[in-house]
Amino acid sequence: MSPSPPADAYRVLVAEAGGALLAALAGLEFALRRLHPPEIDGLREQLAPTLE
Repeated sequence: MSPSPPADAYRVLVAEAGGALLAALAGLEFALRRLHPPEIDGLREQLAPTLE
């Protein structure tokens, strides 16, 4: 049995929101590196378990 159209729409919405969140975090990391590079070394490694 195939998923219903609302379930498919929900999956697409969640995937798009997740992608947007990752893009925002990458932009934030880039901005912070330009301002204070030493303070955010390893930021991605610290956040990775939270995002998984």
